[in-house]
Amino acid sequence: MDVGFSDGSRRRKTIYGTTRSEVATKLREAQTDKDRGRLPLTGRQRVGDFLDDWLLMKAKPGVRPKTYERYEQVVRIHLKPTIGHLQLQQLRVQHVQELISSLTAQSYAQATVENVCRVLRTALNVAVDWDLVRDNVARRARPPKHDPLQPNSFTLDETRQILTAAASDARYGVAISLALLVGFRRGEILGLRWSDLRTDESGTYATVRSTVNAIKGGVQFGEPKSHAARRTVALPGQAVQLLETHRARQAAERLSAGETWADNGLICATSLGTPINPRNLNRAFATLVESLGFPHRRFHDCRHTAASLMLTCGVPTLIVHKQLGHSDARTTFNIYGHVKQEDRALAASMMTRLIAAPETLAVNLAVNEREIA
Repeated sequence: MDVGFSDGSRRRKTIYGTTRSEVATKLREAQTDKDRGRLPLTGRQRVGDFLDDWLLMKAKPGVRPKTYERYEQVVRIHLKPTIGHLQLQQLRVQHVQELISSLTAQSYAQATVENVCRVLRTALNVAVDWDLVRDNVARRARPPKHDPLQPNSFTLDETRQILTAAASDARYGVAISLALLVGFRRGEILGLRWSDLRTDESGTYATVRSTVNAIKGGVQFGEPKSHAARRTVALPGQAVQLLETHRARQAAERLSAGETWADNGLICATSLGTPINPRNLNRAFATLVESLGFPHRRFHDCRHTAASLMLTCGVPTLIVHKQLGHSDARTTFNIYGHVKQEDRALAASMMTRLIAAPETLAVNLAVNEREIA
């Protein structure tokens, strides 16, 4: 098939197929591409070379540094060694399915396998946009069914013990406490500045405006995760008291540091005022949990704990959704929609109150409705 001129010479495309019908179908597709002015799919670019181009030209300038790091890691460790040698146009669903089977056989976690598939789908979407392939074959591959991670929250008694222990940690205690009491994300806590706090007659509030993220070679300030994450939340009394104590302690530290103090205005900072590396906070939290004799937990489980305690107290899920900064209320329902025994007992108790004293419950519900609005 004649597909026109390129670099001063005529180019032709050879159509292959096992039957006349298959050849006719491919010929019609090629003719359609030619009529629409699309580049003929005759290149021999390999998957690995395309992934390098995608990382450099599309991913790096278009996503957060931390996201780019994850993309690059998946490409380097999982994609290029397995399918990087294949020609991009020869990549088939079978190849992707074999990759999935190989990762599963190597006992990679379901979440890891799913993430590899997600990165490949994202990259191949760009290959389609660039007219390098017609179809994103990764969309038709089937990763193993992913069982969502259940929140591993601390109990109320464990939470109290952690808060007590954290109060004596001058460096990381306030960060741990804010995660447990408010439900902030790790990066949000480390990005909070004193200027993000305000107090009026109704209480003290904190506004999430920036984050601190770990990257290769150090840390970097960034934007909140989403529009919903850029939020203002009311702080409980315990958090306000902790912040007041911490401010006085930090003022003394700043005076001691003198000219070496970096004036970033951060609530959680190093002894020189610079941002705390999120990995250091993780290590400090793990050490604290271990010292109390608790099983290993992630720092993110503090956020789960705050959400679970709010729901157990009867705070409406929609308010918890706003407090946590989820982009979609369905996320809050999906993560915390499981019904524990104590939650069922609370439901029974509220029904009893509704029947016995409907006017009291009606007042409480009206207050909740105003808060949601």
